[in-house]
Amino acid sequence: MATVRLHSVDATAEILEIGRNTVYRLIASGALESCDVAPPGSHAPKTRVSDEAIAKFIAARTRQATHLRIAT
Repeated sequence: MATVRLHSVDATAEILEIGRNTVYRLIASGALESCDVAPPGSHAPKTRVSDEAIAKFIAARTRQATHLRIAT
């Protein structure tokens, strides 16, 4: 079984170089997948984001260079 690495919202914000509130907005909009790892009956969620979710988010927003002009 493969090991899944999960990151806190703060760690995800650091990886993506954005604010933690932006991470929460991306999760709420469905742009960034997350999971709640809090035990049943817990009063507060523990939101985590996987490496795979971060990679998918980046891939979905990666732009391909179409035409590059190089000055000579």
